[in-house]
Amino acid sequence: MKGYDLDLQAAVRAATQTVAQKADAFEVFCRRAENMQLTAERSGFLLRRETAELGVACRVQTGRLVGFGRASGSASEAGREAARLALAQVSPGHELLPASYQLGAVPVPPRPKPKSRDVEELFAELTRDEAKKAVTVTSVFAETLFFRSEGFSARFQNHLLLVEWQQELLFGVAVAFRRAGCQVQDIAAPSALRILQGIPRPDNLRCERGLRRVLLSPDVAAPLLVLLARRPASGKAPLSPAWDLWDMRQGEEAFLPMACDGEGYPARNLPILVSHPQGCSSGNEQRPDTGTSKGAVRVPWDAPPAPNPVHLWQRSPMPFPPLETSDFEGLVALAPVSEVVLEGGGRFRLLTLAAEVQKGRAVAQGVVVLSGSLSRLPHALVATHGRHEHVALGCIVSTPWLLLKNLEVS
Repeated sequence: MKGYDLDLQAAVRAATQTVAQKADAFEVFCRRAENMQLTAERSGFLLRRETAELGVACRVQTGRLVGFGRASGSASEAGREAARLALAQVSPGHELLPASYQLGAVPVPPRPKPKSRDVEELFAELTRDEAKKAVTVTSVFAETLFFRSEGFSARFQNHLLLVEWQQELLFGVAVAFRRAGCQVQDIAAPSALRILQGIPRPDNLRCERGLRRVLLSPDVAAPLLVLLARRPASGKAPLSPAWDLWDMRQGEEAFLPMACDGEGYPARNLPILVSHPQGCSSGNEQRPDTGTSKGAVRVPWDAPPAPNPVHLWQRSPMPFPPLETSDFEGLVALAPVSEVVLEGGGRFRLLTLAAEVQKGRAVAQGVVVLSGSLSRLPHALVATHGRHEHVALGCIVSTPWLLLKNLEVS
């Protein structure tokens, strides 16, 4: 992208000139991203790549017909092309643009950008550990500009660090770890690794099929929390009082704060599973509206607004001490060794590395299958353990260890 014009305002002007007087209303969504990626390949080669990209997405509305177009490249060219494609694809059956009186934005205070030297030192530290393979550290800067034909606009910036590596925790069993943070200090080693330390050769885990209480590490809990955020909670049974799961889009805890969502509604933190929502004594407000309004986001920038989690944060209303310093005894799921699989009837299945733990130390380890019904998970959380860890899974998931009851283990 060297030599390309990456001015967001220029992209908006070009799109506006193309659409002018050809639509009743239109919106322009622009995002400029700059990435620095450091990679240590298995062959031993160290790679450094820096990229910059500007993308423009445009929606136009004529009567009850809506069109969507997208383009990337130089600002003015991308703006014109996105607007031209949106006009060419106007058709019925799409969500209409929000009314102008519904638009709004909230402040997004600036945050310091991670220093390149700190990112390079983090990469060097990770690559010195011979157990970690295929290490990748990516520093992302993104600036977003949202514009509506009525004159409303919102502009905000985000910084994010993404860290990935693979590690063999059991002979023939490699686990992929993915971490996220705003600053280098947010990236911490998975606490699950400490459980396996100190026992050079634990016994093989023998686990009979049945229902058990299982303590899930953040890496195992994260994909289940993403599933819960994307699927409406069903059933009338009360939530476990330990649930306090939110989609964070504002405030200090949010890694990716935004001024407005992907349609121009003011950004707000969304309750996903909250046992006692603020101002609600009945506990029935378990989820926000998951339609295409008031919470829809652009993941990625070149897709129409859709309901997706941004940064899931499970607070710790009933915390227990860190596992390695506790007297916990039982089955612990340490790391996923497969993707979570959704089956018929809302059931899930996840292959994990697990250990039988006594007083915070592993005495036996092996691979087990965790399964169950997503509809029962909202009632299964018993307590949380330890500090938050920040897992990257398409969205960010910040969660402590979760103790769940009645999980099927085989």
